[in-house]
Formats: sequence, structure tokens, C-alpha cells
Amino acid sequence: MPKSTQRYRESDRPYFLSYRLSILPSVNSVGRKSLGTFFYAVSIGILISWFWSIQQPQYAAIGILTMAWGDGFAAIIGQNFGKHPYQVWGMNKSWEGSLGMCLVSYTVCSLILWTVKAIFGKPG
Repeated sequence: MPKSTQRYRESDRPYFLSYRLSILPSVNSVGRKSLGTFFYAVSIGILISWFWSIQQPQYAAIGILTMAWGDGFAAIIGQNFGKHPYQVWGMNKSWEGSLGMCLVSYTVCSLILWTVKAIFGKPG
């Protein structure tokens, strides 16, 4: 079987209780099994640990809010308005959803950096 079409058995996948026991089903309800929930938590931990320790919390906020808002809007826009699909590592995406992610990410970054500059008088 070619590598790109190979499917993994359930027993080969990492064991996450949230999938096995349906803990917080709305968090994992993207229509497929995804490690996004796990990596989202890991990313938040890394962002907070790194940027708070160097006293630059605005960058942690940018990373966290970009993931939360950008990914959320990308899913909503892609599912409702996505007419131009493409695939990345076997996952279906749409150009409309990706553009939504880009616009929301730009807005989040701009607002946070503008707020930091306005309040503290220092660049982001």
C-alpha cells in the first residue's frame, strides 16, 4: 500500500483518554481524529513558559490567540464557504479558510502589538 494512502489501525494511534472516553466531545468534534487538542495545550505551555520568563507576554498572547481565533475562524469559514479545496499532509483545507486564518492572525497580531505600544510606549 502506498505510504500516502496508508491508514493506521486504531491500536497504532497514540492513546488519548479524550478520544477513548469521549471526554469533552465538543473539543474533539472536528469530524476526524486529530492531535490538535494535544498540540494546542503543548503550544500554550511552551509559549507561556518561554515568553513570560523573558518578560515579553505579548508574544505568548499573540501565539495563543492566533491559534484560538485563527484556527476557529478558518474552520468556520472553510466549512461554510470553502469552494477551493487543497490538501496538506492528507488533511483537507480550503483557500477561503486559509485566507480567513491569515486575516484573523494579522488582526490579532496588529491589535496586540498596537495595544502594547499604546499602553507601555514600547514596540511589540
